[in-house]
Amino acid sequence: MAALISNDGCWRVTYGEPHSITHDELIERHPQKLRAVLSHLGVQNVDPSDYQVANISPYKIHQCLAQSVRIGRILLAGDSAHLCNPFGGLGLSGGIVDVGGLVDCLIGMHEGAAGEDILDRYSEVRREKYEKLVNPTSSHNFERLFDQDPETAL
Repeated sequence: MAALISNDGCWRVTYGEPHSITHDELIERHPQKLRAVLSHLGVQNVDPSDYQVANISPYKIHQCLAQSVRIGRILLAGDSAHLCNPFGGLGLSGGIVDVGGLVDCLIGMHEGAAGEDILDRYSEVRREKYEKLVNPTSSHNFERLFDQDPETAL
């Protein structure tokens, strides 16, 4: 995946690597991987001197959900509640929706419109949304990337 993320020409490039390689091997392989990704976008003959690497951050893809997003006075939202792969932005957007729902619950409790049991309902609803919407969609996005022939994907 390659996406322009700023107006000054900064790109985020994401690609897969075997889990068995070392960090040094990852750095060594980066120019070759970047050339391959960019060539599929029509950018040819990219040399490492043509760009500056701002950050390399290996990431192991996860799909998981906490058994509950409420335990007593502890409430979870975003990545502390659930993780999903980065393809599609569903972790980020799901986290924003978590916080919005939690704020509504806390405001309702503060104003006396809801009791503490609303927090159990928050946990139930957010887990259900992850299981029925976020996880299947996120998993499909991930599978779609790897089930395609890179020569015909564009």
